[in-house]
Amino acid sequence: MVVFCRMLSLLGEPIRVQGHRGSRGTHFENTIPAILEALDAGADSIEIDLQPTSDLKVVVFHDLLLSSRLVARLDQVPFEEKALSQVNLTELGQFGYGFSKNLKFPKQKGKLGTKIPTLEEVFELLKKRKLGINLELKRDPKREEIDPALFADLVVNIVSKFGFEKRVYYSSFDLELLRCVKQKDPRAILGLIVESEDFELNELIEKGKEIKASILSPHHSVLTGPIIKAIQKEGFRIVPWTVNDPLRWQELIDMGIDEIITDYPRKLVESLRR
Repeated sequence: MVVFCRMLSLLGEPIRVQGHRGSRGTHFENTIPAILEALDAGADSIEIDLQPTSDLKVVVFHDLLLSSRLVARLDQVPFEEKALSQVNLTELGQFGYGFSKNLKFPKQKGKLGTKIPTLEEVFELLKKRKLGINLELKRDPKREEIDPALFADLVVNIVSKFGFEKRVYYSSFDLELLRCVKQKDPRAILGLIVESEDFELNELIEKGKEIKASILSPHHSVLTGPIIKAIQKEGFRIVPWTVNDPLRWQELIDMGIDEIITDYPRKLVESLRR
């Protein structure tokens, strides 16, 4: 049965589709074109990765290091990789996507030199568009130059500036960052992410309760029907990452998942409509 173009979960709610880094499977990740693709595909929300620059601007970028793995200088001059937190926004404007192929996602397309956007640019784009936003905060705890409270303040202030408090939730592997967000905004919705190798059900639930998270995001590979039910029984929504296999989509739906993060939001939306 299809309701509002979404298959129902066992809880009676439509399955929500979240585009990972916009639409990483088809466009350069964390870019405006990738976000627009997820929006056009009919995704319910997007996940984007956030980091601060050295001049305290919040940008949308995944890797902690600025390196040739994702981007290159627009003038093609070789560069030495460095932590993103050590690069200012003007310097970052000299870099763009599309100069090297992502072998994991060979069908990615986009304009050569597509820029790294700021969070404010993304919010400007989405002001008049209906789309939920998962803000994943990235930090290397070993780098002392990134103060978690300051980073949380920067992000929460931008959310407040745009009036997006009810449109976003904040996610991270980093408990300290999530604690800082909650201190800044007690109403903030938090999502705790966990790697598959770090997954332990009772510990995850305990940590989620400790930081007053509403969402738990384990890697999809650790999830079974009983685990999903146990987490939901404790009052959490489950938003697993990152699921690209149609067979696994169906398995998770049959087990009663709440939402699915995928690199291919258009394919998942179309699958749910059939």
